[in-house]
Amino acid sequence: MNITERKKIEKKEEALTKKLKHQAQIDGLTGVYNRQHLDNELKIEIKRAKRYNRPLSLIMLDIDHFKEVNDRCGHQVGDWTLKKIAKSMKDVARATDFVGRYGGEEFIVVCTETAIDKALNLAKRMRKEIKKLRVLDKDGLLLKITASFGVAQYSESEDFDKLLANVDGALYEAKKEGRDRVYCAKD
Repeated sequence: MNITERKKIEKKEEALTKKLKHQAQIDGLTGVYNRQHLDNELKIEIKRAKRYNRPLSLIMLDIDHFKEVNDRCGHQVGDWTLKKIAKSMKDVARATDFVGRYGGEEFIVVCTETAIDKALNLAKRMRKEIKKLRVLDKDGLLLKITASFGVAQYSESEDFDKLLANVDGALYEAKKEGRDRVYCAKD
């Protein structure tokens, strides 16, 4: 095998490696990070926050009544909605934040170097952007899209699981309080 052939093979291998890495980190539908990558990044950021005594906050959102979107509009429109919400979140988030799909219609934002008040403001801006989305159902009727948000800040007494439980609990409270709102976890 000559050097030219070897270089071609190396280029193909490099491209394949890059593609596989992308697929391992990115949600195929929405184009944001997937759960596995988010979990890894969150664990790294928890270590960084603890080591340097820096703030770290987490935002979790769940699309309100998403089953209704799929039932009334079809799964293609449901997929479109997920993509648009992911794009809205990325547009509002900072470049240092990790935005990802956590599962189904749930998304998470890992807010590095961010105290809870700033994360709360970020979640409120995301909520407003998502409310601007409009979908027509199969009968041409307007279906408004809303989401509920939970926000929590990491504290040194917590670990990965406790922080996720806190943000999930805040999200649950937002849903319980009537949906389409942002709820902050209590210390």
